[in-house]
Amino acid sequence: MKSLRFSLLLAIGFTESVAAEEDYNALGRLGYVHWDCAAYGFLMKEPPIRATQLFESGHEKLRHFLDAGGKGLLTKENSNDVPIGLSLYYVSGPSLDFSLGYMWSKFADEAYKSTWTELENPSFDTQKEMQHTKAATVFRGKNCELLTP
Repeated sequence: MKSLRFSLLLAIGFTESVAAEEDYNALGRLGYVHWDCAAYGFLMKEPPIRATQLFESGHEKLRHFLDAGGKGLLTKENSNDVPIGLSLYYVSGPSLDFSLGYMWSKFADEAYKSTWTELENPSFDTQKEMQHTKAATVFRGKNCELLTP
């Protein structure tokens, strides 16, 4: 009976230690994808509720990812599948919130630039309408509605 109890405790302890290990690759990838989609969603004429959900989910995941980086928990093995864009958009600063804010501004700026077409003849309103349409097309093309935050 004692060996059964010991085996059970050992199994429970082992499961908890495995569950405690974070998949930083997944956190980085999902955070990146969620914020990328959210940036396009917020450029749509009527941003879908999913854009806010994706922003919040991406914020949570990237906060955890950057916090792990600050604590020295990221290794080559557990963060080698993270999109290069995260390192391009990352800047260290006085706080984690500063770094996240800067990173979000880069996502938003990239989405804005890729959907804005500078034309000579159309009015600003026409160009803005074109941007809304492009953002909606990208949001749908990336299947952002289907992502689970």
